[in-house]
Amino acid sequence: MTIFLREPEYLFGCLGFIITRAVRRSVILLGASLSALAVVLALTLFLLRHSTPTLIGQMIFLVGCAWVFVFGLFRLFWSGMMWVFDRIADLFKEAMPGLSKPLHYVYLGYWIFFELWFTLGFFIVLVYALLLPFGVVQPL
Repeated sequence: MTIFLREPEYLFGCLGFIITRAVRRSVILLGASLSALAVVLALTLFLLRHSTPTLIGQMIFLVGCAWVFVFGLFRLFWSGMMWVFDRIADLFKEAMPGLSKPLHYVYLGYWIFFELWFTLGFFIVLVYALLLPFGVVQPL
């Protein structure tokens, strides 16, 4: 049985993003709100000609990156890495059955760390997109 059947969906009751479904919904709702705000701000600045098309494009690009890369592809990559880690850990558990409990905590620590890391990265990219037209952060 792979890590996908044991962790975190069935253990924590979620679909691999954060610990609970309520927190997952909150993260998605807040991310969607920040994304919508950034896109509306970018379009408003473009229509009012208060900013350059390059800056507007960067704002929309950052919103896309937050969803596609941070929320999607990086998560998929690390889930795949967790599958590889699970295969290697199964070999160790078969060779040394006493490692079952410690490896369980390593799994949990791995999932929790990367869930928090990706959530933080997701929000940082979205906030960066919002702060870009105000000169608080530098364009890429």
